[in-house]
Amino acid sequence: MTGDGLRVTGYGLRVTRNLSRVTRHEQAPPNRAQVATPMDSMTEGAPVAPDYTPNIRRLRAMVAVAESGSVIRAAESLHLSQPTVSRAISNLEAELGQALFERNHSGMRCTAAGDIVLRRFKRVLHHLEEAERSLPQDGQARGARLAQHISYRQMRVLVTLASLHSEALAARQLSLGTAAIGGHLRELEKQLGVSLFLRTRQGLQTTDCGQALALHIGLALRELVRVPDELAAWHGRSAGRLVIGAMPFAGSLLVPRAVSRLLKASPGISVSILDGTYDALMDSLHKGEIDILVGVLGGGETPQGVSEVNLYTDRLTAVARRNHPLADCTSLKLSDLLEAQWIAPRQGSPARSRFDEAFLDAGLTPPEVAVETGNLVAIQTLLLDSDRITLITPTCAALRDGQLAILPVPVSGGHHSISYYRRDAQPPSPLLDRFCHLLAGIARELEPAA
Repeated sequence: MTGDGLRVTGYGLRVTRNLSRVTRHEQAPPNRAQVATPMDSMTEGAPVAPDYTPNIRRLRAMVAVAESGSVIRAAESLHLSQPTVSRAISNLEAELGQALFERNHSGMRCTAAGDIVLRRFKRVLHHLEEAERSLPQDGQARGARLAQHISYRQMRVLVTLASLHSEALAARQLSLGTAAIGGHLRELEKQLGVSLFLRTRQGLQTTDCGQALALHIGLALRELVRVPDELAAWHGRSAGRLVIGAMPFAGSLLVPRAVSRLLKASPGISVSILDGTYDALMDSLHKGEIDILVGVLGGGETPQGVSEVNLYTDRLTAVARRNHPLADCTSLKLSDLLEAQWIAPRQGSPARSRFDEAFLDAGLTPPEVAVETGNLVAIQTLLLDSDRITLITPTCAALRDGQLAILPVPVSGGHHSISYYRRDAQPPSPLLDRFCHLLAGIARELEPAA
């Protein structure tokens, strides 16, 4: 892995520089042909329309009709007119290019495609309910009022501002004017009766209420935007988006190889590979901004709400350039290298803990470090241009095709388990399941070299 965020699609590659924090991309699905399907010709095998725009009112209408089995009863429960509910359902079906309900004399029942959409929509409402619970007791929006009044655009503005802390940056990312961003924010705060952000010299600071709200709204957004992808997968077409968090070193070979195989099997999908600190990536996993995190646990137990699946155990070894003065030695000890110019991971990172552990296990004080970095490309370049030494895994050393040498130094400490982490509350995802299966297979190939 490098310190870059990689966005890989079946059509190209985009690299965004990022060395200190997680890179976030506004992701767009692969281009699909426009489909205009008359309502009377819709079938469960019809193509999925590409012009779906999430709409909370249509979402609530569909859930109400599905639960009541009737437009009339749904309209009564929503306090809307029957034509309004019927129009909401018709517009949703037209956007998705799918018949979501079977209509007969006994009422309305979801089609197979409708069941897929309904499951997603119910999870959206669940996250909105969780968002409501994060509001103060004296807030104006309690009960079902948040789902009744919040709009898709307000949801995007809230989550984007919570991420970027700048109205100007949010406006650029959402292709809106700065005044529009401010207007949506003021309107939402007025509806909720709470302040979501504080204006400071450093930019917008998210309040505790705003932070909690943005977390649940962000999870709801991910459910909303993935409806077309799940329908496309149900039709048997390669579609969908996968966002992968990769820790340094763990993502150097395992993740890229798994992504490559996934794209060969499903060329229509898009993949984002993001790197960053352990804390930033785990936070993004909790927020639903990434689907899976691959790497090494940052010390301690697996965080609550996250499941860990161990892939294989890796180890550290001393590495230098191929023609390093010590490369021809037949036997060395870590104590012989204490005065070397060392390259080590950043202080406070899980990788640095394993670096220090290798020396402590040998009864030695960790050495002075000349360069601190978790960027594998930077480490390899620094090794090739000097007599510096580092501790990395054999698979990372092998990536330079013989340019680096493993020094004959026994390293008993620093062993670590490479795992992947998923949210417990994550909805089913065939695409993510396929990727996890590929990770497990590649891990079995790598383990003998670990």
